[in-house]
Amino acid sequence: MIKALPTWIIVCGLLTALPLSGKPKAKDSNFVDITKLEDELLLPLDQDWDVYFDRHLASKELKKIKPDRKMALQKFFDFEFLAVEQIESKFATFRYRLHVKKPQILMLQIPEIPAYKLYVNNVLVGSKGTMSIEAREVIAERLSSRVILPGRLSYDIVLQTTNMRHGWFMGIPPISIGKPEAMQANFKRLDYLNIFVVGAMLITAVYQVVFFLRNRYDRSPLYFALFCLFIGARQAVDSETGFLLAILPLGWEWSWKISFIAYYLAPPTLLAFQQEIFPHTIPENYTKTLWFLSSCFCFLVLFTSLETYGPRNWVFHFITLSAVYFSILSLAKALKQNMDGAMILSAGFLILFGGTIHDILQTQQVFDGSALVAYTTLALIVCQSLILTNRFSKSFATVRHIKAELSKMVHPHVLEQISQGAPLERTMPTGTHEAVVLCFDVISSKDIKDPQYTQHLDSMLARIEKTLQQYYDPASTSSNAYRLQQWNDGMMITVGFPFHIPTELSKVDHAYLLAEELCYIFRKEMESMAYSKDLYCGVGITIGDLEGRYPKSGSMQYDIKGRAVGLARHYQAMSKPVLSKHGYQGSVVFIQDRVYRSLSKTYQEGFLRWDCQADGGTIRDDHHAEQAWFKFQAPAKAYSDENLISA
Repeated sequence: MIKALPTWIIVCGLLTALPLSGKPKAKDSNFVDITKLEDELLLPLDQDWDVYFDRHLASKELKKIKPDRKMALQKFFDFEFLAVEQIESKFATFRYRLHVKKPQILMLQIPEIPAYKLYVNNVLVGSKGTMSIEAREVIAERLSSRVILPGRLSYDIVLQTTNMRHGWFMGIPPISIGKPEAMQANFKRLDYLNIFVVGAMLITAVYQVVFFLRNRYDRSPLYFALFCLFIGARQAVDSETGFLLAILPLGWEWSWKISFIAYYLAPPTLLAFQQEIFPHTIPENYTKTLWFLSSCFCFLVLFTSLETYGPRNWVFHFITLSAVYFSILSLAKALKQNMDGAMILSAGFLILFGGTIHDILQTQQVFDGSALVAYTTLALIVCQSLILTNRFSKSFATVRHIKAELSKMVHPHVLEQISQGAPLERTMPTGTHEAVVLCFDVISSKDIKDPQYTQHLDSMLARIEKTLQQYYDPASTSSNAYRLQQWNDGMMITVGFPFHIPTELSKVDHAYLLAEELCYIFRKEMESMAYSKDLYCGVGITIGDLEGRYPKSGSMQYDIKGRAVGLARHYQAMSKPVLSKHGYQGSVVFIQDRVYRSLSKTYQEGFLRWDCQADGGTIRDDHHAEQAWFKFQAPAKAYSDENLISA
């Protein structure tokens, strides 16, 4: 029993020496409990490593040399830490001795560092980029990498690396160890997620650009599209998987340039979008200043190397925070003024601001973690898309309503040309053209006392309008006639300008037939009213040069002016003298002598000469006229039993 005592002491000593966790107990080794990998995807090797500065050594050489110091690997890429510790070395060899409880194939995940060579048990198992201590040169490569570890009980890990050309000039996460299947599955998940994020941003950007091209007066879709492109570009090259770099060989320098430029242009683009949807909520001087500062940083990135612009990136963090401040101020004003979309965008911005602040603190190594801004931006994009979709939906509804209302004032081809971007002044013909003018009016309408008169009058004017618009063709701008003016019980009509006539008849013949049609519509509508007296209308017809024009200022309402317009009204007014002199035989068509002479022989039949030089025959504003012509049309007969039977 006494002889066996030393054996028990040795066994107890060995059991006492075994570590109870993944943290190393011995000075020269680190122990990883594989059972912890069942619950955790990655275990960080964040313990101190043996470090040899300014030397790239192999495993055999390290056994004979004492390390310069012990230091966590990620500290070698933290330039603030190196400055405090007064470490100026750019190259180093790190050694980590790892022991496991049972043999199992494992995988190391190495974060994005410029270049390295990795030896495990004196065998080169992985490398990235090239390094030369003598020439002080580094050809760096981006992206993290993974290395398979064969099943062993112990691993002597030697990493030769450099911190030259390190991207954001901040620390990196530690090397992690895990099971290959779980790590590969996690990598694929991240890759799919990044593709989804970047794809969603790209699709949204293209969608908004299309909106902008269709409506260039609203620049909010353009700014939103640019913001999505910038965030998407940075995510495509900066994500852990960096799938864009696998497609496009951008190289170390240009991939970082894209990343920095996208970061510098995102804040002013976002504020410009916000300024468009919430006008007057952001000082214009600040927006211009932010664009200027962002442009300066972009020029610095374009024309200098990573070693120059990288260490100065912290300055832009403060600019970003100032943009966050003004953005929050803008949202507060928008919420106070109850602007459309302010509540939705506030929710998206809160998530984005949280992700932005998280990433700034993470890059400053306040705490560890992964970048979140690309993912929180998705929430903002969804909110922005909802706002723009709502705005466009309302815009489309407004456009439909405006078109419906304008169609009561202008012709369809005017609406179509305006919708295609043409200015109002070019939608109707201008200049001087010869045309025929008709003035239609009900004679002595003030003496008509019937409660149904207004109803039948409206029906009559509607039928006349339908007749004028008959054969309307927007492509050739042709129609029966054009209604120039309308008043209570009459209207002014032009034939031949601004619309072409749709028949092979002359303008004068077409105008005369239209006058007969007007008298017919008047007779039918008034007879359906069953009034107690005969009713009459008068039509005056003149011809002359008309000028179509838009006013130079004020309301841009199309107008046609010309002597023939005024004369048509005076010729229509001659209907009463005709009826007084020749008796109330019917409605009167009173035409200018020039119109009569331009009529076809067929249509001249039935017209009677009016002597303008006789007493009471003078036509106002046409004192030089020697004669005119008139013709009776069937009147609207008074109500009677005979008319009722006929009806």
